[in-house]
Amino acid sequence: MSTLLTDKIEALEQRVALLEKLQADGLDVIIREIQRLSQNDAVLGSAVESHDNLIAALRAVIVTGKIATDAQIAAQVQKVEEIRTNVEKEHRRQAELGAIQMRAREAALEDAGHPKEAFIFGG
Repeated sequence: MSTLLTDKIEALEQRVALLEKLQADGLDVIIREIQRLSQNDAVLGSAVESHDNLIAALRAVIVTGKIATDAQIAAQVQKVEEIRTNVEKEHRRQAELGAIQMRAREAALEDAGHPKEAFIFGG
């Protein structure tokens, strides 16, 4: 075999070895991150369970202490859920309105003769 072909084969073998190492290192990183996510899930699960227990205990105290009935509590929870839903809808509406206003400003500037590229440079 010629020296040139031998050199090319050695270079290719080195590149393949490097790629194999990079792939193995990448897989190690992915495995570690998955393990971290699993640990985070366990922590979050524990926190949710703790919050559920607290809410159940508070609800029991409120009902047995005759501060409010289960029906009153359920109605209040429904009100809070409605408020949150309305807030989310309003945020989406505001974002859509902002996007419409931005498109209108861009269109007005283009109509006035400013090329679209000028927006990038502050023109």
